[in-house]
Amino acid sequence: MHHNEPISFSDALNIVETALEYDKWMFEIPYIAFPAAWKIQVIPPFGGAVTRFCVQDKKGQTISVFLDCYAKFSSCDHSYWEIYPGLDGNSPSRFYDIYDTEKLVRGIKTAFDRMAILRRRQIT
Repeated sequence: MHHNEPISFSDALNIVETALEYDKWMFEIPYIAFPAAWKIQVIPPFGGAVTRFCVQDKKGQTISVFLDCYAKFSSCDHSYWEIYPGLDGNSPSRFYDIYDTEKLVRGIKTAFDRMAILRRRQIT
């Protein structure tokens, strides 16, 4: 390929997959046990995240979750999950270690609870 030729779609995918080490992370990312009442929507991993998904509770509240395997978006020195909105119902929360999925799920539940409280305060 010459420098003035456009890159093909498959070449672009190969560059991204190699740069983000998809072949490594597909074995490193742990399973997550979610409460049965939650719905999970897998979404594209935009913005440099290795994976992203949304979690919706039975009230219809939604939280976005992403995995930063290279600690590019924070001062963390390890791979972590981050949720949005965070525990205050607005800004991102603290970070959850990639392997501490129980703590991640508790953080999502706490964020849902706080979102519901904030919504009730806005209504009253």
